[in-house]
Amino acid sequence: MKGKIAYKKGRLGKVHFQKNRGNVAMHFSLVRNKPPSPAQQQQRQVFKQSALSYRQLTAQQRENLRLWGAMRNDLISGYDWWTKAKLTNIIMQKMIDRDDSHNIPILNADLQNGGLDFTNFVISENGEGYVKVVWLDDDLNLQWQREYFEYNKIARDMARMGNDKILVVGDYGRAFIRQNGQWTGINTGTLEKLIACDVLNENIAWIVGYKGNAIKYKNGSCEHYNFDENKEANSLCIISEDEIAVGTNDDKLLIWNGNEWSEHSTPGFFAITGIYGASLNDMWACGWINKLAHWNGNEWDEVIDMGNGHNFYKIKGTSMSNIYALTDQGEVYHYDGNEWSLFASLDDDIRDIDILPNGEIYIVKENGQVYRYYNSNWIKYGSPLNDVTYTTMAVNEYGDVFIAGYNFFIKQARFNRRAELYGGNPGGDYGKLEMEDFYNIRICEGATIEYGAKVKRVSLTAPLPKIYITMLGDDNSIYTNEFRPVVSDLEWHLKTKQTTAPANIKGIKIGVKAENVEIAEHAYIDEFQIYAEGRFLVVKCEHPLLERVMITNEDGSIIYYDSNW
Repeated sequence: MKGKIAYKKGRLGKVHFQKNRGNVAMHFSLVRNKPPSPAQQQQRQVFKQSALSYRQLTAQQRENLRLWGAMRNDLISGYDWWTKAKLTNIIMQKMIDRDDSHNIPILNADLQNGGLDFTNFVISENGEGYVKVVWLDDDLNLQWQREYFEYNKIARDMARMGNDKILVVGDYGRAFIRQNGQWTGINTGTLEKLIACDVLNENIAWIVGYKGNAIKYKNGSCEHYNFDENKEANSLCIISEDEIAVGTNDDKLLIWNGNEWSEHSTPGFFAITGIYGASLNDMWACGWINKLAHWNGNEWDEVIDMGNGHNFYKIKGTSMSNIYALTDQGEVYHYDGNEWSLFASLDDDIRDIDILPNGEIYIVKENGQVYRYYNSNWIKYGSPLNDVTYTTMAVNEYGDVFIAGYNFFIKQARFNRRAELYGGNPGGDYGKLEMEDFYNIRICEGATIEYGAKVKRVSLTAPLPKIYITMLGDDNSIYTNEFRPVVSDLEWHLKTKQTTAPANIKGIKIGVKAENVEIAEHAYIDEFQIYAEGRFLVVKCEHPLLERVMITNEDGSIIYYDSNW
């Protein structure tokens, strides 16, 4: 900054930074009430002449200046630009001047942000047509983010209370709920080890642990319904808000019916490591010494000894005809309502299981890798983590996966989300995904626009949906352009189309729509993109230092600028 501003009696104005086509200038502004010096009087005369010369411009020249000013954040109008240019005797030297294809920065173009929808995009559906979030088996990476840790403590169990609400419990009475991306501690009223948790809905869960701790969590507060303090809980199944079943380390089944606890022996489990049931009279339990058993409310009416010498330690289901149990040797057993059978043999270090409402199964290994049962195949996601041993997991319908374990490490990752569009039935069904707002940009009439997205067929028989752009003209007219991608295999392809701007454009957005003309259109979509041809101009501006320049503000006040810009 050349020149000098000394403090004078009067009111100090403001200091601001101004970016002019690559150049950054710092402006000091201050109001002075003292009479101007002869030099300042001369500058005022120059200003007046410059201002009057604006009147001599043609209407088209004034409009060009207005448009130029409208594209600049630092200029109020063409008049403002004209007077500044006249006053400062700017010398402009063109450095770069070429036509380029500019990438329009579409927010959330890769569709990773959002819940059951896509942030910055709008989903429209009619009839049987739909748009939904999916993650496939063609990208096995998981980018883990550690969200919490506490050394010398272990996270023991985790459960999904809702898509945006995860519960985790562990040592020293620790319990946390994750909501809106933040983990918040729960006052459980104990410092004992908490072993298991189970969820009824978004507001109600139960937690059990050592020293007889049985805790009902409801709407942010905890209430104790403890059992014998000499017993250590090992597993938990919630039946209703006031009905739970607890498995202990000393081979006992404890039942809370809303009024009192009852205790029942087991058929030689040694320890009950998992319970799943639809009522207190219909539950399956698993434990050490390779046994599965059914409780009918009065007795164990069915006991199955797998005879393989493997220990069961987790059980979970979606109904009494769809239950899964894990062993410490990597086996997954399934119950279909009639019988138990071996469903899968995975790695022997699997530790926990979670099941989404759509029936997809997820299993975590001690090293943090995640198995997913997808399209009748087991897919392993992520690379081994070598930091701690992981003991538990939860997934949600947004594509988030959570794991936790030793040192109370809690980590989150998100599968690579895509959009699946289906056209539904003939007669008006559709599924549409479109940018929520126009992206504001000036595209001149005749300029080249290229747009498209990555597409993948769901099947070789279903046609692909149309990709389109909507353009907003200077006069608010709406223009559209569309194309249907052509793909002959089941791989991902980037498909684009070139067109020209039909008029001067001030806004643009992209979308895709699946319909049913003869056959329902069906596809996966990812990574929208738009490129627009435009002029890339870099100008170097130089001028002599002015002692003082007077410019009139919009409100009529007078501001003096000391500047070398």
